[in-house]
Amino acid sequence: MAKFIVKTYQNIIGESVMELSHLENPKFEAESLLAFVLQCNRSRIIAFPEKKIEHDQYVQYANLVKQRASGMPFAYLTGEKEFYDLTLKVTPATLVPRADTELLVETALSKMQGDDSYKVIDMGTGSGAIALTLKKHRPNAKVIAVDQSLEALSVAQDNGERLSLDVEFIQSDWFSNVKGHDFDLIVSNPPYIEEHDEHLVEDGVRYEPITALVAGDNGYSDLFHLIKTSWPLLKEDGWLMMEHGFEQGEKLRTEFTKQGYQNVATLKDLGKNDRITIGQK
Repeated sequence: MAKFIVKTYQNIIGESVMELSHLENPKFEAESLLAFVLQCNRSRIIAFPEKKIEHDQYVQYANLVKQRASGMPFAYLTGEKEFYDLTLKVTPATLVPRADTELLVETALSKMQGDDSYKVIDMGTGSGAIALTLKKHRPNAKVIAVDQSLEALSVAQDNGERLSLDVEFIQSDWFSNVKGHDFDLIVSNPPYIEEHDEHLVEDGVRYEPITALVAGDNGYSDLFHLIKTSWPLLKEDGWLMMEHGFEQGEKLRTEFTKQGYQNVATLKDLGKNDRITIGQK
């Protein structure tokens, strides 16, 4: 058996940066993976580069670096992702929550003022990121989370139980199993990427569930379906709001207006791209 050569944090970070050099920030990635293995803050690794790593830890770390180099999302490797002010469990059954989606949460919260006794439904909940964040910040609201995937719904339920957030979870193909027509707010981050979009082969994305990413009709089929089917389920003055691609805002505003929604608007994300379109019944 080959003898393990003792390595310092500095040694293995240097090696890993080379292996991860095709990523946007290889040093940050390498340090973050090491911090995960060592169960410490990244700042500790930076402060004590001369510290040595145990053999078992090195084997675990090297395996994670290899997977990350192949494009596996960081969140799938660690099993968790920060979103808004929650730490969520994520698996390959769910999309990795993204910072852009926080705009949808902020917009929804802005419409839920006063006694916060609202009825809200999150369509295509995935890890439960949107629904659970809304419930945390509006604890008196009735929040329902829907997903067609039982695997994704199981992850969302685990997150709800771990965070002690009382959200109702329903397995349903969009609204097919949903009862009620009195929602104050319908929110969704549905599939909106067209089938042959070049972004589907980028770092991380190719490992995410394709059914949560891709939609027919050049990415519009689920967006248009939600606009049409949400209308009868909303209360008067209720809101529909959905995340979408940066080039889809104009067509969605047209469809919202066609269906009878008022106060239709598209909001931009931190990158100044169209990201969320909203409309009021």
